[in-house]
Amino acid sequence: MAKRGSAPFPTKEQVLEYIRGSDTPVGKRDIARAFHITGDDRSALKAMIRELERDGSVERGRSRKLAPPAALPAVAVIRVVEIDADGEVVAAPTTWPHEQPPPPIYLAPDRRSGPAPDLGDRVLAKLRRLADGSYEAKAIRRLEGAGSARLVGRVRHRPGGSATVEPVNKRQRDPVPIGAGDAAGLADGELVVVEISPTGAVGGKRAAVVERLGDADHPGAISLI
Repeated sequence: MAKRGSAPFPTKEQVLEYIRGSDTPVGKRDIARAFHITGDDRSALKAMIRELERDGSVERGRSRKLAPPAALPAVAVIRVVEIDADGEVVAAPTTWPHEQPPPPIYLAPDRRSGPAPDLGDRVLAKLRRLADGSYEAKAIRRLEGAGSARLVGRVRHRPGGSATVEPVNKRQRDPVPIGAGDAAGLADGELVVVEISPTGAVGGKRAAVVERLGDADHPGAISLI
């Protein structure tokens, strides 16, 4: 490769060190300027950056600029944000100061720690990063004061005056029951936001309507969701 005066083309380690040492995400132009890369060497720099992305050394945020992959600590407080139809528990860190979305955290089942956590539960857990960038979590203990979780769904009335809310996100759990008091005045199929809190019983939960979003068939319903 061509040299620019006394400055040779940088190695991957040098470029990576520059990216890690920056207080903000950097772009290809920033790197080229820092290492005085011009002409045909820009193509070589582009190829190097692609290689760094492929091996997971760097990643791009919403600004398309490069930064080291945001890592979670070995032990952290996480919150349950999703439980899919197969019962897999997905969590997110309670603290996340980075620009890019946090990696998914899959909470491993642990029969010794009592009932499985519910939506909104906070758990102190050991984290292990997996090859695809996600994390496996093993619960240390469930924390008191685990907050409630919210979901958006459609109201479905049932005999007797009660109703359920069917989540609009198909990956979330089964319909959530709401009481007759909350169901009164709600139209069948109406979009609502419910707040879910554990009841203390095994697998038990209670839901309360906290916001009405309107007719699910309304043209603006998608934007409301």
